[in-house]
Amino acid sequence: TSCNPNQYTQMICKTVNDEPSPPTTALPTSAPTSLPTPSPTRAPTAAPTISPTLGLPTAAPTPALPTSSPQYFLAEKSVGGKCPSGSEDVPKEECLDAAHEAGSGLNLPNWLNAIDWVGLPCGCFLWHGTGSILVDYNSATTSCNPNQNTQMICKTVNDEPSPPT
Repeated sequence: TSCNPNQYTQMICKTVNDEPSPPTTALPTSAPTSLPTPSPTRAPTAAPTISPTLGLPTAAPTPALPTSSPQYFLAEKSVGGKCPSGSEDVPKEECLDAAHEAGSGLNLPNWLNAIDWVGLPCGCFLWHGTGSILVDYNSATTSCNPNQNTQMICKTVNDEPSPPT
């Protein structure tokens, strides 16, 4: 067969190896073969596999120390146009990072949608659209209303006293 592509086709050709295959044996022999054995073999090996060396046990991993960063959370979906009592609004500069921390496991974008839209929640929130979730920051400060597609991102207020200075 010849491989001659033209302007309308693309041929995929296979090179045929004309070398004869080595003869097979019905039973294993002690004589070496002229070609390597294809791997993996199904037959058990004559010698055991060398076990890994055992050293001293490794130390337990060091637990991560808690950070002093604020804790963010997602408020109930479609409840409130501002963060609930006992929490505070997330500033625009923290909104995207707060969304990723509070919404860990959600498929969130790596960009912030900054809007000024009266009637939607004010501040940082998730917009649950059809098939996607957006991270929004609304700079409006009046008529902050909940929406069935929104979920506020809020910051927990730290009630612990500050250390003495």
